[in-house]
Amino acid sequence: MAKKVKFPLKMADESQVRTLDELREHFDLASVLSYYANGRLVEWLNDRYYEDEAANVNTLDSSAGDFKIKLCEIFGVAYSEEKVGDVDLAVISDRNERRERLKKYTANDKILAAVDRVAFSQEDLADLLDDNIMEIYLCGERFKIPESKGGVTYIGVDNPKVTVPASYTEKGIKFKNVIFDTDDIIRRAKETTNQIEAANLWYIAAAEHGNAEAQYRLGGCFEAGTGVEKDLEEAVKWLNKAVNQGYDNAKIALSNLLDTIQTKGIVRSDSFVAEYEGDFYYCLDGVIYKENKDGSLKAKILESEIGYDSLVINNGWLYAGDYPKILRVSLRDISVPHKEIDSESECFTVNGDFIYTTDGTCITKINILTDERIDVYKEDGIISDLTIVGEYLFFICNSKIYKLALKDEINPVPVLLSGEHCVESMYISSDAIYFCIHGGWHNFINKKGEVMHGVKFVLMSSDSDGKNVMRIKELSGEFTESNVEELWIHDGYLYFRNGYIQDGGEVYRESINNDIGVFLIETNDRNYIDICIVGNSLFVKKSPSFMEKLDGRPDTITRYDMNGAMLQKIY
Repeated sequence: MAKKVKFPLKMADESQVRTLDELREHFDLASVLSYYANGRLVEWLNDRYYEDEAANVNTLDSSAGDFKIKLCEIFGVAYSEEKVGDVDLAVISDRNERRERLKKYTANDKILAAVDRVAFSQEDLADLLDDNIMEIYLCGERFKIPESKGGVTYIGVDNPKVTVPASYTEKGIKFKNVIFDTDDIIRRAKETTNQIEAANLWYIAAAEHGNAEAQYRLGGCFEAGTGVEKDLEEAVKWLNKAVNQGYDNAKIALSNLLDTIQTKGIVRSDSFVAEYEGDFYYCLDGVIYKENKDGSLKAKILESEIGYDSLVINNGWLYAGDYPKILRVSLRDISVPHKEIDSESECFTVNGDFIYTTDGTCITKINILTDERIDVYKEDGIISDLTIVGEYLFFICNSKIYKLALKDEINPVPVLLSGEHCVESMYISSDAIYFCIHGGWHNFINKKGEVMHGVKFVLMSSDSDGKNVMRIKELSGEFTESNVEELWIHDGYLYFRNGYIQDGGEVYRESINNDIGVFLIETNDRNYIDICIVGNSLFVKKSPSFMEKLDGRPDTITRYDMNGAMLQKIY
């Protein structure tokens, strides 16, 4: 027969009493009353065969005025009103009931000892807050946390669901082991007209509970600067979290954002338009112009004798190519002196405090602050089309696409991305590489109904590691001896320039996912054209022939929507 384990009585001085002598030595009326109320006192006495004392305790009337005195007499302990104070048996009984209720959810001694700070209902919570309790245990299905009481820490027992105020972090309210009522948070975020409150609510649902829609919405807040300070890195972080949970809208938004960052940050080396904080900057006829976001001002901001041929904006700095120099200008503070950086190339791109430039056979990394120069990569061939995406530098060398890790400065190993294909032009997106290759010769009927002999061009792609190189489609433009250049991708469409300098130029749009090609823009006046995409606008730069240049005919830039409708003639 199993031996029964005899439990001790725990007194206020933390002593564990097992005999009557020990009980008399450490006697604490409040603790003894607690054991009396839950029946454990009589059980303790019977377990030790203190049968007379157990019988006497059972005969007591707890409602009698001398109840506490009689209880002390049973154990031979003097009763002291001053020492006992106002010990209410009803309160003790209620506390014992609450403790037994709490035991159904936890066996944690720390929580059980804090039963007086446990809320089982919203009414209990209100009472505890009125008593200015700063650490509260929540034991129930659902609680609504008030905004008015700051600095309180709420600890869940059995993971209750809570509705929280949008400003709980600012109020110093903290939570442990609770489940946020995400549906309620999302509903409030959608209904409120306060942008800051909405952003806070999206953050709660996204960060604290990992809700995919909230992560997507929060990414949008950071992208647009709605209710929070604009931060594209944060936007990418939260959108990426939503993408990892399979949220389809986030996939589209992230792709567009990364493409926008790529064009707005101008990591390509072939751009003539850039945008910074809503203002546009143009490189035209060797001059850099600025247009305010509301279109109210178009002004020259940089001129040189030789003329600027490209521009890059990165982290609030404008870089303009003025061979054999690159000029750096602060867009945040016009009082900062301009800085000239010697460069032997017109092809460059920027990453933080470093410029990457190439003279055609060598890629050089220039520290803008110290002018220290490191030859990152050399090759017997032609290097062009420098593009930085994330931590990698992409480029074309000998008609092949390669990438280098920016962190590798000593003997870097380039990674071949385009296989054995001969690349005509490329576009680097956030998650893939797109490039065009020569697909052979064929006969076709042009727009005039004439049979022409020309070139087929094929759009290819690979992932960012050069794996899964695959054919996407044959482009539908009319290519004679012309080439596919100036590749840009926006919202699932490929935009490119087609045409010889002598024949004028054409701009085409092709869907990446189907065989429909759309002819957008044509120039039949012997213009050479360049294109670039910034935000949701397509910019076309037209340059007249050499002889027309001598006659004083200027370059022009025209802004179109993404369907080819003209929006604005810039210059």
